[in-house]
Amino acid sequence: MTLSDELRRAMTLCGRSRYRLSQESGGQLSQQLLSAFALGKSDLSLRKADRLMKLVGLEVKAKSRI
Repeated sequence: MTLSDELRRAMTLCGRSRYRLSQESGGQLSQQLLSAFALGKSDLSLRKADRLMKLVGLEVKAKSRI
């Protein structure tokens, strides 16, 4: 599963609408951008992915030492 897949899954499981996530992002993530991302029609920049990860409570952890 890719990071994008995990982020889409976390968006669904967080229980908040795309509109709500957009509002909570302070305008950094538009509802249109979140919808396109959720439907797999667009990707997010790392900066926007970082912001969305914080909103939905997703963390990245290495499986083992690199």
